[in-house]
Amino acid sequence: MRTLLIILLATPAFAVERRPLRAPDSRETSAAEAAAAPQTPFRIDAAAMRAGDVVLLPLIWEFRATPPVAMSTVLPTHRIPPEWTGDGWFSLTLDVPNEIVTLPLALDIRTLGTADLYLDGDRLGVRAHEEAPVQLRFERAGRHELAVHYTNPLYERLSRVGWHSGFVTRIGLADSVHRVNIAANRQASFPVWFFTAVFLSFGLLHFCHWVFQRDAIDHLWFAGLCFTNALLAFFLFYKPLTTNPRFMLVSEPAMNIGGLLFGLFGVRFVYGLFPWRHAKRVLRVMVVIALPIAVWTMFDTYRALPFVFVFMLLSCVELGRVVLTAWSKGAQLIGVGVLTLALAFTLALLRNLGILAPKFLPGGNYIAFTSMVVLIATMSLYLSREFARAQQQLMQRKLLEAEYQRKTSELEEARALQMSMLPREIPEHARLDIATWIATASEVGGDYYDFAVNEDALLLAIGDATGHGMRAGTMVTATKALFGGLSGENLARELTETSRALRRMNLRRVAMSLTLARFDHTQMLVAAAGMPPVYVCRADHKIECLDLPGSPLCTVDYPYRQIEVPLASGDFVVFMSDGLPELRNEDGEMVGYDRVLTQLERSAAKTARELIGELVAFSESWRGARPLDDDMTFVAVRVK
Repeated sequence: MRTLLIILLATPAFAVERRPLRAPDSRETSAAEAAAAPQTPFRIDAAAMRAGDVVLLPLIWEFRATPPVAMSTVLPTHRIPPEWTGDGWFSLTLDVPNEIVTLPLALDIRTLGTADLYLDGDRLGVRAHEEAPVQLRFERAGRHELAVHYTNPLYERLSRVGWHSGFVTRIGLADSVHRVNIAANRQASFPVWFFTAVFLSFGLLHFCHWVFQRDAIDHLWFAGLCFTNALLAFFLFYKPLTTNPRFMLVSEPAMNIGGLLFGLFGVRFVYGLFPWRHAKRVLRVMVVIALPIAVWTMFDTYRALPFVFVFMLLSCVELGRVVLTAWSKGAQLIGVGVLTLALAFTLALLRNLGILAPKFLPGGNYIAFTSMVVLIATMSLYLSREFARAQQQLMQRKLLEAEYQRKTSELEEARALQMSMLPREIPEHARLDIATWIATASEVGGDYYDFAVNEDALLLAIGDATGHGMRAGTMVTATKALFGGLSGENLARELTETSRALRRMNLRRVAMSLTLARFDHTQMLVAAAGMPPVYVCRADHKIECLDLPGSPLCTVDYPYRQIEVPLASGDFVVFMSDGLPELRNEDGEMVGYDRVLTQLERSAAKTARELIGELVAFSESWRGARPLDDDMTFVAVRVK
């Protein structure tokens, strides 16, 4: 059996043929039939012919050699008699009954070569492939000799691709032959154009999908699978419509290569849907096996065919294995199509290999290719579902992006608001050297500092609003407004009044840590509400840590207290938010207050600006590549 995935019904040598005419296949000729010469003239069944049937003439004719021999006109593949060299005479004796004498008859000959027809020595005409039947009449009953001078110079090449190189003849009433031929062509044409069009359409659809979305590589492999099946369907189902030897010489190697591509594209396709860690290795092995078979099929298509069958069979088994393995991972929908395809093609291959009897799988061609249509339908449903999911995920991503843009815009507005709350310039003071630095986090916090100069006194505020974004910015705005009304006479009382004023604003779930300090002549008055310690670095490099407990503003009433600290020339005071003490490195370790104190001791002899510069350098070295989690603010005041 040679034709890929097709199973032609056996054509008996002596039978009335009611089925449509089809191209003959020598592989259906039995060995016993080929060995036996006709003992008596072939009597035409007049009753069947008058009923509209087309009668198949015997396949065994007399070949005019020395001596004459009985030979199959089909000239079976790889069983061509040594007497045949591409040119010869065949003859058949017919016994014509009276019932068909003078009736208009037609002799239909299907051949891959050229047949010169003679009846009783009179030439009927020359017929080559795909030409119309020969018209004839029997003028008398009895014996008649039908002779054919047959030539086929391509018989050796046809044999190598697995095709017969001979002819078969059928006879019937002229209108019956014409009707049967039309019906046969109509019946044979439908699967050609139906299956080819379906596979090409889906192949082009998925190929275009891949062209416009290059990351969807699975569509490319599925398009390759569809194009391969379109090629197989066209060559397979078109063969009954033609006896063109050039088509046969091209179609058979093409179908062998198509079978190999079917296995490669099919397995690669399911590997793309359901990844497997050994997939690349298996595909490389398959390519290594398929390449020599493809080269071999170009030189000896017929002998390479069993290896193509085995390759396709193993590919179908692998398709089924992958889908069954991935069944619990959502492969049920496409798995139905893949398993249907694998089962149908496996049965068809087993039938073509002769392992499965034809009676167990009638219509094997249509079943196999219909299963491919089932796969395409399930694949389309699968892709539609995945596309819907992708669209849903895309919509969710767009919503997240919109939310991110909204938050980013809000953070930018909050950062702009935060920066607008800071003094535009550092105030100049005759006895004080002042330096500041602030860094905002990726999510804007609520760090804040401000100054107010009153006669010889300098009032300083540094704070940190809880939370991030606009809520913290609102708290900073309110605090700045209240700071403008402070006199600095009693810092503890002013903290209490500020806290009560903020609570009256009903700023929910937000608080303000704040340190107030007033520099006056040779002393500093300081009070704090939930802020880190204030560090006083003396001229002799000794450091005092002023830790003033207190609840943040806008929470509860707290008895804040203030302390008075004497200052001398060369002393400096460092204020900071909790950004530096709580700064984490890439391992998640915080700086802590002890390291802050150590760093201040190292920088005690610096100017205010130099001291802040070293604190900034220390903070950046500590956090490394880790993003800033909170705002960081420093204010250094040095007594001249």
